[in-house]
Amino acid sequence: MITVTQLPDNRLCLKCHYYYKDRIRKIPTAFFSPQLKQWIVESYMLGTLENEFQGELVYKTPRWVILNQPMPDLSNMYEISDKSIKTPELKLKPYDYQDYGIRFMIDKLLQYNFCLNCDSVGTGKSIHAIGVMKWFIENKNFKKILIIGKKSIKSQWKSEISKFTDLNKDFYIDYTPQTPKKRQSVYDNYANADKGILITNYHNFLNDDNIIKSLKIDLVIIDEVHEIKARTGKLNNKIAKVVQNKPIVFLTGTPIMSKPEDLFGILQIANPKYLGSYKEFSDNYLVWARTNFGYEVIGAKNLDTLRQKTQDILIRRTEYEVSIQMPKTNIIKKDCEMDNTQIKILNAISEEQQDILNNMNALKDKNGAIKDKTRYDMLEGRSKGLIAARQAACNDPRMFLMSTSKMMKENYGKLIPSSYKMSSKIENILDIVQEIIDNDDKVIIFSKFRMCAMLIAQEITSVLKTNVLMYTGAENDETRDNNIFLFQNSNNHQILIGTDAMSAGLNLQCARFVINVDQPDTYAIKTQRIGRVRRASSAYDNVIIYDMITSSSPHAKSKDEERLENIENNKNTSDALISIDSAQQKALINAMKNL
Repeated sequence: MITVTQLPDNRLCLKCHYYYKDRIRKIPTAFFSPQLKQWIVESYMLGTLENEFQGELVYKTPRWVILNQPMPDLSNMYEISDKSIKTPELKLKPYDYQDYGIRFMIDKLLQYNFCLNCDSVGTGKSIHAIGVMKWFIENKNFKKILIIGKKSIKSQWKSEISKFTDLNKDFYIDYTPQTPKKRQSVYDNYANADKGILITNYHNFLNDDNIIKSLKIDLVIIDEVHEIKARTGKLNNKIAKVVQNKPIVFLTGTPIMSKPEDLFGILQIANPKYLGSYKEFSDNYLVWARTNFGYEVIGAKNLDTLRQKTQDILIRRTEYEVSIQMPKTNIIKKDCEMDNTQIKILNAISEEQQDILNNMNALKDKNGAIKDKTRYDMLEGRSKGLIAARQAACNDPRMFLMSTSKMMKENYGKLIPSSYKMSSKIENILDIVQEIIDNDDKVIIFSKFRMCAMLIAQEITSVLKTNVLMYTGAENDETRDNNIFLFQNSNNHQILIGTDAMSAGLNLQCARFVINVDQPDTYAIKTQRIGRVRRASSAYDNVIIYDMITSSSPHAKSKDEERLENIENNKNTSDALISIDSAQQKALINAMKNL
């Protein structure tokens, strides 16, 4: 697809796969901006652009704004067809937009037997799903509910159901534990109960799909569904075999729809016929080309048609529509000076990366074919490992001394002097955390690396003499659940440190601050991180996000700055298929007010 954004000088900025370049060059006035790393076209060439790329354009700036036309009336788009639907009574009253969303989802389930809630992180997708579930229990006599999601949020689903409803009085409600024997006990209790809600995670489902298939299920809720979007994935297909033809609620706060094939992968779980066969879908909506990586999807077409089919079963509210209930976000970029040790390590990594690249190129013939695939794959894996090593060097060189990799320790650990204390980044984090806890506030600290999380925890414990809670892949379920409970409920635990294992699903609005030690791989994950504190139920008017960025020096380039730039570029296209323009936003806001 090609995204179209109008610049302040009224010219159009185009973002797309580089294989579109030859077609874009056909457009008069088109040129590539090295500064923006995007194509620029004069706005009066919009008609020519549309003729060349009919059905392949996504307007980040609404088309009617570019053409200086009146805002269209889209009031009919967001009508709920069954006006008799009422949100069931919940222990905590939903916000107006949540009340509307619950009814919208019920309406779509009654029409299509599935619906997709893609509301922004923190807007309360769980209360939507719980409201829908309670309506079907009360109005359709549903007795058995299955909830599938990530391991980290099983216990939270159980507590959320008790928080918003009294279903625990009549329903057996539990989640699957780690061991097969204990899981079997939960399955037996669920099967024997007259009414039950079973909560499981993706990995347990993969192991126990035949057992779950044998259970009676009236309604399915799939949380964080972007995790299983791959249409040919083993988990995607196993879940589809169990849940097809049952009413399904899909939930995700991650903007999965930047790739139409992701949408296909999700919807095929509920109804393989909704978007046709994959060949039909591919022929109708995907643009393919032969690249250096083989035959691959480089874009999308007929997006207006696809978007219309999507909007029939999907609801998406961003901060614009619910801003009156969501805290504002203040992102502070904290520049940290690169020291000589970091420069030495980064230069050594750069030299090794160049050597690997030379060796990989030597393994290709003149036509680009790989002569020794095993050797090539080994070098490619090593090269990817060095990308993580660059980030580790920007965080704190001492991570190499903690590494389980003998090669990393020997190659780069030896460059760290015995007198090395800590990086400027860690020093700045300690200063920020000290100020936060001195003001009796709470903070969540994210890093891509468990070793980095452990290192920061050690420094905070040693230097600041205060309690630290951990949430990484190393702790068992019981420990992680207990740490979340303490962070949410104890004034003696103000600091929670973890990896992106805690970036999805957890309600941590008791905190006001987030520190990103390093930038995640995508804008979607960054949104998830921020969404732990920026939630509709937050007590704060604004939340503060610190992006810790090790600055490049004249002698070495920072991986932090590179990642931050990539995330900003990614941000512009992440919501392409399901984003709505200001006319749709106005119609949606009015619909939420009037219903």
